[in-house]
Amino acid sequence: MKTLVLVRHAKSSWKYADLRDLDRPLNKRGKHDAPLMAEVFAERGIPVDLIICGPAKRTRKTARRFCKQLEYAWTDVVIDKRIYEAPPEAILEVIRSIDDAVAVVMVFGHNPGFTEVTNQFSPDPVHNVPTTGIVTMSFDTRHWHRVPELSPVDFDLDCPKNHD
Repeated sequence: MKTLVLVRHAKSSWKYADLRDLDRPLNKRGKHDAPLMAEVFAERGIPVDLIICGPAKRTRKTARRFCKQLEYAWTDVVIDKRIYEAPPEAILEVIRSIDDAVAVVMVFGHNPGFTEVTNQFSPDPVHNVPTTGIVTMSFDTRHWHRVPELSPVDFDLDCPKNHD
């Protein structure tokens, strides 16, 4: 069994118009929602073997909050540039390339790619994976390269508004 967890970065700030998109920080809501959703995920008791994160500041800050809650060493996080502003096929390529020894992977990234990938697997249309939304999918396979062609045996989408 392979479990894929997609986490869209927490809400980011547009306060500083001169910042590059890669450098945008989390806003107040993002700083609240990231630890909240990290705690919600940790309570599920799913042991994460690998965390892959895009290079944007808002994505890294979100992942750091999850690492803290999950007691996962930040130094073990893989920063993968392919995830930033990635189309679905690039995200799926990252997934295909995961070592088969990994059972559970958590990937931090962006829309619209994450919503598009989610819709490839979702039993019902998902209009938008919201900021700090967590999509958890399990697949009956031993090989990550097969995941993009399979239907998940379990599918869950959770987001901060479910925990207000």
